[in-house]
Amino acid sequence: MTQLHHRSNREVTCLENAFIDWLSQLCGKENIERFKKESAEDYTDLIRRLESELRSSFASKPTNIFRAPNSILKYEHTIKDRIVQMNLSADVKLRPGKIQLSHHISRSWFQVPLYKAIRYIYAVLNQPSMHDVNNILIVGDLVEYSILREAMKAAFSDKTVVIPHEQSVAVLKGAVLFGHQLSK
Repeated sequence: MTQLHHRSNREVTCLENAFIDWLSQLCGKENIERFKKESAEDYTDLIRRLESELRSSFASKPTNIFRAPNSILKYEHTIKDRIVQMNLSADVKLRPGKIQLSHHISRSWFQVPLYKAIRYIYAVLNQPSMHDVNNILIVGDLVEYSILREAMKAAFSDKTVVIPHEQSVAVLKGAVLFGHQLSK
């Protein structure tokens, strides 16, 4: 196996940004900025919890519930007003200590990163030196999300798409093997 092209890791950041942008619309940008400053630990925990949920089948379930820290739920009145203003009453519900979302909302966060990832791979595959490539090995943070794994397989159905179990470990093992080859 030979690596024919370097990897891209920008899409995971796009996913986080999509979530934060959506949350800013829901809570108000100034409230999210205040939340980040006043409750940095809760903010980091919220992002980690969301990433963990998104890596499971979170985005493909009919409704998704994630635990929200009390420090963000103090903006409950703003959130409820924004839910009505944005016509999201059917898609977003506040529960004690939790936010319930329809899968339409959680799936929407993947649109930009998914588009960018697929576009990037298509651009690589369209290079003259890549025309004979029939197998694609996809590893790393991006394919830890089930929705993205499925989309990659669908987008490149004319290729053999290989996505190993424990993708992050595969990257680590590859780096170790590469290091050993350099030392020979």
